[in-house]
Amino acid sequence: NLDMAGDPQLDFRRQALNDMLKCYVEIDDGWIRARDYYEQYEGVDLMRQQLERLGNLYDDQGKDEDRVALLDYFINRFDEDPKIPQWAEGVLASLTNIGDWDRYEQQARNFIDAMDANGPWALKMQRESETRALTNARGMTESWLLGIITRNFQEAERLSDREISRALYVETAADYEDFLRRFSDSNEVYDQTFFYAELMYYKLVHDDD
Repeated sequence: NLDMAGDPQLDFRRQALNDMLKCYVEIDDGWIRARDYYEQYEGVDLMRQQLERLGNLYDDQGKDEDRVALLDYFINRFDEDPKIPQWAEGVLASLTNIGDWDRYEQQARNFIDAMDANGPWALKMQRESETRALTNARGMTESWLLGIITRNFQEAERLSDREISRALYVETAADYEDFLRRFSDSNEVYDQTFFYAELMYYKLVHDDD
């Protein structure tokens, strides 16, 4: 166990492996080289442990593209893992730092679908009693979808191009419907139902009045 204390050899080994991370964080695509090394010589479990630490170093140093690539790798390879919500959260946090809304929105929508309560990942978590993972997924996906709704509505309000603005209103209306379907027991349902009805009435049905 790499984290065992008291054995000088284990302490030296742990320090050596952690020092390697400081080198990998400084080179291009360092996480790929780190992954290949740790998996080949140390095994999958330690590879995951060290790459998660490397992801934290990327975060600390503002290397968001590297962090996104690393976490995407985790999500794609370990697609039935209970850590999917926290990896997804990390991806979106880094995309927020990068400032690319289109990438953020597309990725958030992908995560919302992947963690749907009736999807394969959630059903597996239910069978394995991974309550914490399910709770995290529920809270995060609800928040992400509401964030998309709010941002796109605000953007539609700001735009002067009537055609593009209306298209965003239509998309937002569809997202309201999706929210009410996915999260029918949410504390937000009352407010969001009102906002949805208001959007439909003033922006789509009577927008020419």
